[in-house]
Amino acid sequence: MAAGSKDKRRVYAVSGSGLAVFDAKQRVGWAIGSNTTMSEDRSTHARKPEFDPETQTRIDEPRGWFRIWLRVLTLRFDAADIASLGGLHLALGTLVVWAVGVGRYWDAPRAVPLQRLGVGSLIYVPMLAGLLWFVAGALRPERGSYVKLLTFLTLTAPPAAIYAIPIERWTSMSTAQNLNAWALGVVAVWRVAMYARYLHVWNRLPAVAVIVALMLPITVIIFTLAMLNLEHVVFNIMGGLGQTEPTAADQRYGVVVMLSAFSLLLAPVFAFTWILLIVTRRNG
Repeated sequence: MAAGSKDKRRVYAVSGSGLAVFDAKQRVGWAIGSNTTMSEDRSTHARKPEFDPETQTRIDEPRGWFRIWLRVLTLRFDAADIASLGGLHLALGTLVVWAVGVGRYWDAPRAVPLQRLGVGSLIYVPMLAGLLWFVAGALRPERGSYVKLLTFLTLTAPPAAIYAIPIERWTSMSTAQNLNAWALGVVAVWRVAMYARYLHVWNRLPAVAVIVALMLPITVIIFTLAMLNLEHVVFNIMGGLGQTEPTAADQRYGVVVMLSAFSLLLAPVFAFTWILLIVTRRNG
C-alpha cells in the first residue's frame, strides 16, 4: 500500500519501508529507507554514458591526476584516463616540459639562451601536437581533440629527464656519448609506445591506421631534427665529427642523422599509405 501526494514542485512517495521526495524544479531527489527506489526518464536531459570497449568502464568518471600520470607512464591508461584530462593536467605537464627542457641543456656548452631557458621545449610540444593531431585526425578517429592530445603529450615528458644527468662528469667522454645514444633510444621507444596506445584506446583507430599515424610523423620529426641540429654538432665532411670540443650529445645527434636517411626513404611510403587510408575510410 503506498500513498502519494504532490504540489507544484515536489512529488512525495510513501511506502512501508521509507519516504522518497523528488523536486521537479531542481531535478533532484531524496530517499529515506532501504527499499525505496525512484527513477525519472531523463533521456532528453542527459546523454547515455559512454563505455570503453576494452575495459568496459565508463570514460566519463573523473580520476585523480597522479593516478592518471602514473598509468600513462606505465602504459596502463585507458579511455577513461584520457577523458579525465583537464586544465590541471595541462598545467602540471607544461611545467614538467619546461623543467625537462631546462635540464636537457643546462650544461650543454653549445646551447643558445632560449634552449637553456626551456623555451624551445615549450614551443616544440604544441607544434608536435598539431602535427600528430592533423595526421591522426585525417583518418577519422572515433574521438579526437587537440587539447586532449596536447595535454597527453606533456604527460609523456618525464622520461626525458634522464638527459639532465651529467654522465660525462663521472665517465669518459666516449662512454658518456654511448650512454646518451642509448638513452635517446630508450626515451624514444618509450614515448612512441605511449602514443601508440593513445591512438588505440582513445582514437580507436585500426591497427594499420595506428602504424601509419605513428610512423609518418616520426619520419618527418627525425628528418626535421637532423636539419635543425639542435645539439649544434659540427661535422667535418672528411673526418666525421668536427674538431671542436666534443660533448656527450654528439653521438646522440649522429644517431638522429643516420635515422634521417631511413626517414627519407620511408616517408613517401607512409605518406602514400596515409592518403590511401584517408580515401578508403571516408568512402567506407
